[in-house]
Amino acid sequence: MTEAEWLACSEPESVLEFILPRASDRKLRYFGCACCRRVFSHMEHEGSRVLIRLIESYADGHTPADEMETARRSHDQFCRNSKPDWEYINAPDDAALMTAYPTASALIAFVPSWTSKAVVDARSGPFRIESSRRTSEVIERISYPLEPDGLSELFSTTESLREQEEVMEASFRAEEQRHQTAYLRDIFGNPFRPVTFSPDWRTSTAVSLAAQMYEARDFSAMSILADALQDAGCDSADVLDHCRGPGPHVRGCWVVDEILGKT
Repeated sequence: MTEAEWLACSEPESVLEFILPRASDRKLRYFGCACCRRVFSHMEHEGSRVLIRLIESYADGHTPADEMETARRSHDQFCRNSKPDWEYINAPDDAALMTAYPTASALIAFVPSWTSKAVVDARSGPFRIESSRRTSEVIERISYPLEPDGLSELFSTTESLREQEEVMEASFRAEEQRHQTAYLRDIFGNPFRPVTFSPDWRTSTAVSLAAQMYEARDFSAMSILADALQDAGCDSADVLDHCRGPGPHVRGCWVVDEILGKT
C-alpha cells in the first residue's frame, strides 16, 4: 500500500491488513470498540455494551486478562443460549465478542463487516417493509392461475425492488466503511510519516487537555490542544493538522496517545 492509497482507501479490511503487523493489541481493541460503539443501539443484549466498556478497561491495563476472558466466555455462552441452534448471534453482539477475543489481531478484521451489516440492516429495514407491501399489492392485482402478463409484472416489480435495495445497501455500507477507515487513520496516524514527539510538547496544559478528552470520550477540544502544542514549540504539520482537522477522533487517537504516553 502506498501513502496515497492509505489516505484514500475506504475499505477498512485493506487498511487493517496493511497496519496489522505493527499494530498494538490496545489500539486494535480501541478500533473495534469504536466500531461497536456506533451500533450500541442495535445490540440485543446489554451485556454486549458492558463488555465493550470492559474491553476498554482491559486495553488500558485496568482489568486483568483472566477477568476479561471469563467475561467474554460468559457473554458468548449467554448470547448463544438465547438463540435457537439454527440462528446466528446478532451482528453487533458478535462484533463485541470478536473485539474481546484474547488475541485482538485474530478476529478484529471481522468487526468492521459485522458492524457495517448491523447499520445496513437497520437503515434498510423500512425499505424492506415497503418492498414487501408493494409486492403484496402486485400479487393481489394479478389473477390465478398466473397469466404471462401477471408473471411479467410480478417479476419486474420484485427485480426492480431488489436492485434498488442492493444499491441502497451498498451506499449505506460504503458510508459506514468511510467512518471505519477514518477511525483507523485517527488511531494509527500516517505510517508513511512517523512523527518524533518531543518531550517538550508534553506540557501540563497539553497533558491535562488530552487526559480530559480521553476520559470523557469528548474530543471537541482538539483544536485547543493544537494551540497548546504549538505554544509548547510543536512545529509538526502532521500533528497540528490532525488536531485541527475534521476528525473523527476516538480513544486511541495517535496524537492524544503520544501526549499521554500510550501505545
